[in-house]
Amino acid sequence: MQFRQQLTQKQTLKQALNPKLIQLFKVFNASYDQLVDQITSEQDHNMFIEITQDDQLSTSSSKGSPVADSDYNPEQFIAAKGFQSLHEFLRNQIRYLPISNVKKQVIQTLIEGLDNKGFFEDFLKTKKTILSTFNISQTIFNDCLQQLQHFEPEGVGARSLSESLLIQLEHTELENEAVIKAIKTVITHHLDDLANQNYQKIANETQLEVEGIQAVAQFIKENLTPNPGAQFTTIEEHMYIVPSFDISYDGTKLHIKNLEQEKGIQFSLSTKYIQLLKDPKTDQKTKDFLQERYDKAKELHDNLIQRRQLLQKLVTHIATKQMLYFQQGPDYLTPLLQKEVAAALNFNASSISRILCSKYVTTPYGVIPLKHLCPRRYFGKTKQQFKQFLNHYFKKFPKYSDQKIANLLAQHGIKIARRTVAKYRKDLNLESSYFDGRLTDNA
Repeated sequence: MQFRQQLTQKQTLKQALNPKLIQLFKVFNASYDQLVDQITSEQDHNMFIEITQDDQLSTSSSKGSPVADSDYNPEQFIAAKGFQSLHEFLRNQIRYLPISNVKKQVIQTLIEGLDNKGFFEDFLKTKKTILSTFNISQTIFNDCLQQLQHFEPEGVGARSLSESLLIQLEHTELENEAVIKAIKTVITHHLDDLANQNYQKIANETQLEVEGIQAVAQFIKENLTPNPGAQFTTIEEHMYIVPSFDISYDGTKLHIKNLEQEKGIQFSLSTKYIQLLKDPKTDQKTKDFLQERYDKAKELHDNLIQRRQLLQKLVTHIATKQMLYFQQGPDYLTPLLQKEVAAALNFNASSISRILCSKYVTTPYGVIPLKHLCPRRYFGKTKQQFKQFLNHYFKKFPKYSDQKIANLLAQHGIKIARRTVAKYRKDLNLESSYFDGRLTDNA
């Protein structure tokens, strides 16, 4: 029985992490900048890839009047060109959190403790500063840290490389528990051996085949990053987020512009080398070489087409569902579960989640991760809306205990635990006057 279980796990690991599937995930999950890097990197050693349209999407974001040296201000230049540092991007995400101002300040202080990769420079020092400055409990501190670790880009707020990789792994499209467990084991206990390619040693200690370990290594290399902040800029390095779509509303109609399709890099397969591959005069050794290069180029080309078709469907579906957001503003964002989006598009839910995390869209309210347009549902509302709903009851019945509020909500079909009510009250920085007034008011 044990042998069969181990054999099944080994086979499952190899099947789930086969090279073609990894390549498909790599193209689907990549941000636009990463996609450009993939294509140009493959072009360097694949004669079948012919660029038919250069990348105009990234370059168009950086066009503008030259700045005289005497007037040059790095921070103003970055702001004017739409550049964002990692820290700025993280701080901008705080406003989307339906939490108390104290927690927002704690998370902002945590962000200040990160280096340009997104790792803590001195976690213990940052923690000590926060606990003494804000006089908060360890539980609240841990909650704020966890909130930060769910920010984009994935993997920020980590205390080590292994922790960052594990955070990123949570957002991958993998669903097989055996595969996830194997990858977690390698990341947690064998990262140094993995870096040194000691695959046999890892295999011996994990009871997995060497081929399985190699598949894990390839998956980590292709899907996770040791530098979550790589796509962002410092003052010295002018890099920036590139949105894949522009979504706007003109008062009567929703406009969805596919920026990758209009201005993004495009390539085709070389007819010259296809003819050479088909030419009967071409010797077999050359044909074998050309066939291998053709297969890779064709696979990348097909994956690119699938990516753009899926993204067009995905963004159109989400934008249509969030019509009120574009008509009225962020307060009118409606709950939209990722699994609902996946079901509507007949796609894997975890894959949709991963794709959402790495794509950005331009909206009338700024450049945002596409993921922000898919908020979770809290009793039919977004979390922010539900907090405001509770806030109404807290202020309307200031002398009600948390349990009485819970009972009142239950009468309206909202079943919520007393401790959950207490948590939301605390997040809103509100206190019940129940105990102050209970001698004269039985409410």
